Amino acid sequence: MPFRIFPEDDRVLDLLAEMAGQVNESARCCSELLGAEDGHIEEVLAEARSIDSRSADLYFSAMTTSRSSYVLPIPRSDVYVLSGWLARACESLLLAAEAMAEPTTRRQAKRTAEQLNTIGRMANLSVRAMHGLSDLTGLDEYWYDMLRLRKQADRTFELHRLDLLDKHKPAVALRLTIMVEHLHNCTRAMSQLATEVGRIVVSET
Repeated sequence: MPFRIFPEDDRVLDLLAEMAGQVNESARCCSELLGAEDGHIEEVLAEARSIDSRSADLYFSAMTTSRSSYVLPIPRSDVYVLSGWLARACESLLLAAEAMAEPTTRRQAKRTAEQLNTIGRMANLSVRAMHGLSDLTGLDEYWYDMLRLRKQADRTFELHRLDLLDKHKPAVALRLTIMVEHLHNCTRAMSQLATEVGRIVVSET
């Protein structure tokens, strides 16, 4: 009966999709930093911070919308979990961007670019998946694709760390590894997002 009186409010899915889009924008800023001139660094960092702030605003809006709507396409607890992982992914990318401000870090371009490319693909898939939560369309494929990308990201991460240890003194390698780990934390957050989507699909079907 409640579903007949109050139609589902899909605004929360739009907010989740927009949060996934912010992850993609953050990855773009990090990619831009790799080839940026020293005089352009602060401008890109300012944009990265603005994107993170926007992600935090969307997180708050998702929570507010889920509390104020009578009927949601997914449970409120799921909105909280999904938006939390998206916010964490964006936060990790901001930390990575700030670490990239150092010239030595930006010279680690090849493996870093591979990590960022994977993050961008995960984010793009997630934008569509968040909208798909309204009817669970295509979410099995989403979960599988994200699993494959997570394995790819794990392998790139391990190779990146080995490269750093092989080519740099321990102190320098440790500093560079911090940036690499921030990027990997982002991929892990996106992987957790996909895991939660898989749980929703199983519980609703």
